[in-house]
Amino acid sequence: MATIYIVEDDSDIRKGLIQGLEQEGFEVRWNDNGAKVFNDIRDNQPDLMILDIRLPGLDGLSVCRQLRGHSMVFPILMLTARDEEIDRITGLETGADDYLVKPFSFRELVSRIRAHLRRAYGEYRNPIQESVGSATDQSLTFGDFTFDLLSLRLYKNEDPSQEIFLTPVEVRALSYFLRNADISLTRQQIIDGVWGPTVYLEDERTVDVHIRHLREKIETDPAQPEFLITVRGHGYRFDQYPPRAGSIKKS
Repeated sequence: MATIYIVEDDSDIRKGLIQGLEQEGFEVRWNDNGAKVFNDIRDNQPDLMILDIRLPGLDGLSVCRQLRGHSMVFPILMLTARDEEIDRITGLETGADDYLVKPFSFRELVSRIRAHLRRAYGEYRNPIQESVGSATDQSLTFGDFTFDLLSLRLYKNEDPSQEIFLTPVEVRALSYFLRNADISLTRQQIIDGVWGPTVYLEDERTVDVHIRHLREKIETDPAQPEFLITVRGHGYRFDQYPPRAGSIKKS
């Protein structure tokens, strides 16, 4: 049974979410104050968090930033009001995986929850391994990095203990690009490959935000990327052989 942690100070919304999610078979925990979230889940992390942006104590953006800063990688789905576009983008920039705009359909929420849980805990390894084989020691290398297919860790070749923290969406995005190296992909293809065809994103700029985050972690100069290249008028391409050195290969 997956545990969903709700952070919402509106008692009516919170009660409705708790009742509905428990009827869907989830275990539900909750908090109504952002400042209390970290200590409450530090030793018992949930499988997924539903996080409202507007909270007393500590706003949702700060909560998300705090959790990601402590390497908590469970999916975070943010709730935002319809007129808070800047907050939706900022939420993704702080490490949230997805967002829903209030008012939202409960069925849409459950669909997104299940999709994120599948991808975070049940659908990473098989698609990646099927594309490169089944050996237990396989990894993909590019430039100065290695992406381990079993542990889903990204680390520097010169020091395997120097791990690069990736959120669940970033893990899926990097995996998808590595499996489709040198192919120009539209934003919709990326959405289907990373979030899944059943997940509807209101704004394709969500892709751009996560691409920017990933560039900041793998590019020497994110403003002049070597790997994640923008294909103007189309989308993005992961270059297998960037101008300097490095290639994607099995090891």
